[in-house]
Amino acid sequence: MLDDDIIWLAGAQPSDQEMIGDDLFMTYIAERKGGPSDGRYDLPIELRFIRLDGKYRLKEGALSRNITEMLTEDLLIQIMQSVCTSEKSLIKQQIVVDISSLDRSLLPGRAELTRILGPPNPNSVIENKLVYDYQLKNSIDPDHESLIEIYLDDGDERINRIRMTYLRYHLDADIEKGEAVLSVELFEDQDPQI
Repeated sequence: MLDDDIIWLAGAQPSDQEMIGDDLFMTYIAERKGGPSDGRYDLPIELRFIRLDGKYRLKEGALSRNITEMLTEDLLIQIMQSVCTSEKSLIKQQIVVDISSLDRSLLPGRAELTRILGPPNPNSVIENKLVYDYQLKNSIDPDHESLIEIYLDDGDERINRIRMTYLRYHLDADIEKGEAVLSVELFEDQDPQI
């Protein structure tokens, strides 16, 4: 993938971009709104591109510590196994993943979520719902706002459902129903070319 492909897929310019030697580094940072603003609860995604034949090609990417603390190796393996057998639709611009076999004990509980993501927004009025608002750093575009809603069960306060919007991507993972739907708004301003 080229650097321009990433910008198109994201639907936004990166929060930060710099050249180091012949490598291009891009960072997309979802910055916490309505909570502590010292950066420790932000969600950066770092991308490194190498120059080949005059174009910058994606070499690697890294998720923030906050995300990797939630996505343990065992949990990531289970998620990737489910994604590999998922139902994909280019027409609907979505992926439906069967997560019914996901081991819920691998999911973080309320205390761990609060430690990793920080305290939820004060407007989280439902007792078992954590709400987090983010804004793409260095952007004032309302389309670059992100929202994470986490619903917890009454018993062990583990995740029952996650609803998340980040740039063009919408995730609704319902653990109880055993289904996650990831949809992408790639052609929101144009008719899809099919």
